[in-house]
Amino acid sequence: VHQLKSTAMMGQHLQEVVCIFLYDESCSGKINWFHTLLNHALVAANTASVASLLRATAGPGIIGRDKGGPSISTPGIGTSMLGFSFVVAFQIVLCLALGCVGVSIIWCAEMGWILAMRGIEAGRSRRVL
Repeated sequence: VHQLKSTAMMGQHLQEVVCIFLYDESCSGKINWFHTLLNHALVAANTASVASLLRATAGPGIIGRDKGGPSISTPGIGTSMLGFSFVVAFQIVLCLALGCVGVSIIWCAEMGWILAMRGIEAGRSRRVL
């Protein structure tokens, strides 16, 4: 009986998470398709941009590379994936706690990461050796 309750609660939480990502505020099946498509398009575009920047600047480990050597200012793929996982988890927990829906925190965090990486790269190109 206890396991059935746990399974039912897990199913309910999974349904709530799906509603968060589909902008279904009351979990009634009334999905706001405009917000869903717009915000998920922003997540997809930013994720593609992040992947492109990572391929260009990051190494496979926790710390990225700068002209072949380690660089603390450029995150590696592992660090970036950990950060992205944290942001997704934060979005889910926040929406479960507050009863909100959406993925805006995810794409905003990705955009901030993109701007930060471009700023780091711009700073490197201005250095005079």
